Amino acid sequence: NYSKITHFKIMVDTTPPKLTIFKISNDTIVKKAILRVLFEAEDDLSGFQSHYIKLDDDIFLPIMSPAYLSFLDAGKHTLTVRTFDNANNFIDSSRKITVKRASFFKTLGDNLKRIFK
Repeated sequence: NYSKITHFKIMVDTTPPKLTIFKISNDTIVKKAILRVLFEAEDDLSGFQSHYIKLDDDIFLPIMSPAYLSFLDAGKHTLTVRTFDNANNFIDSSRKITVKRASFFKTLGDNLKRIFK
């Protein structure tokens, strides 16, 4: 006795997901200010899985969108979002950010404006 032969079509997903949105609230911020990062992805074949983020050469950490980040180190930085699909394909996308030291007088002026509104 033989079983009926059945054929299946198998598709292998080797295409990375598409990062459809990657926006930052500002590419220049003051030290300790909050930066809003928004990102979305899609993958038509296997589906979207997860996002990870890293600053400069640090390790990637899991993150959800929108993200709110604060920077302690002044200088030029690279923010990278890595997006995975369900087949473990990924794509990296980066944005440059400049973090400036806060001027004492500008910070004082901004605080006084808020107080005396």
